[in-house]
Amino acid sequence: MGLITKDATNPFFVKTGQAAFAKAAELGVELRSYAGILVIALDTPPDPIDAADMTFATDSFHAGELIGSRAAKRMMPSSSPSMAAARG
Repeated sequence: MGLITKDATNPFFVKTGQAAFAKAAELGVELRSYAGILVIALDTPPDPIDAADMTFATDSFHAGELIGSRAAKRMMPSSSPSMAAARG
């Protein structure tokens, strides 16, 4: 099993790597990083793009639309989201 983190200094990715190695040890699985393994990129496409076998990422634009719609409904329940945006 392999793990490649996005950043070796960001505390989130450092903890992610530590947790992955700890869980692999608990399961008796060797965690490695070298050619010949299935590579799954999370959140950020690799460069070059074909360095990963697949990429899972958030659709930030769609997430923003959903968050904006929910916020508008909570602020102005009787108005449409476009009316809430127009009122500022």
